[in-house]
Amino acid sequence: MQYLNFRSNAWVRNIAYALPLPMAGLISKVSPMFESAFRPVAINRQYFSGNAEFCCECLTGCYRPFFSKPVLESYYRQFYWSNRNHTEGAHVSDLGRPNDQMLKLSRDRIDWIYRQGVSFESVIDFGAGDCAASYVFFYDHGIKSVQAIDPSMQASSLSSQYGLQHAASIDRASVVDLIFSSHSIEHVHDFVDVMEVLIGKTRPGGHLFFETPNIGNLEIFRNLVHTPHTFMLSEGSFRAIESRFPVRLIAIESYGPKWQSGRPEIQCDLRADLRVLLRRTH
Repeated sequence: MQYLNFRSNAWVRNIAYALPLPMAGLISKVSPMFESAFRPVAINRQYFSGNAEFCCECLTGCYRPFFSKPVLESYYRQFYWSNRNHTEGAHVSDLGRPNDQMLKLSRDRIDWIYRQGVSFESVIDFGAGDCAASYVFFYDHGIKSVQAIDPSMQASSLSSQYGLQHAASIDRASVVDLIFSSHSIEHVHDFVDVMEVLIGKTRPGGHLFFETPNIGNLEIFRNLVHTPHTFMLSEGSFRAIESRFPVRLIAIESYGPKWQSGRPEIQCDLRADLRVLLRRTH
């Protein structure tokens, strides 16, 4: 199916997608409300003009054609974070630390890892974003080897502000005991290739944690606006990774509200997020 669709709850956004670009551009010049909706739509239409596909065997969706890594990183670097902070503000803090909401979410995820009986002395925070998880690992838990990996200028600035180690790419990162990736793996250019890199940066016996939207069946896949997710993952996706790579699934849990909560178009009662813990076997 076409990746960009009209299934948003925001009618202005749907109109911005439906109208021809020249007409939408003209309306945006006279309507501030429409301009606010049209700006991200225009960028999305520039980058995401392909299709979304779903495999009913492994329950994994993806954007086609795959992005090249430089093009996708350009999208996030030049547009995504600035737009998200402008429209949501949830990741912005002037406290000299991540804001309370982001700290609470990161602490909950990290506590879940500890409850699985995992111990570690070094961490890669892959797709660090606002660096809240890196902050919690370093300051709350005393993990001195924490590498915040994210190509965005926001992550670079915040990690410097918080006294954290940062790199734009994982290529030169050292091998660690734990890979932590929260709501990042669904944004990558190639899920299998990135998993191969992440597993390679995990020591044998080390662990990989992921939290991602739980796209557990075709109904959920069809009824969501996925922008800008390039992959739509489920338990089946990680079972497939387990069968392909030297990792074993240690824990997996659906988390958060059910999809049907607040989304009448989705009748599925699966929970909206998925937490996964893998261990590298060799």
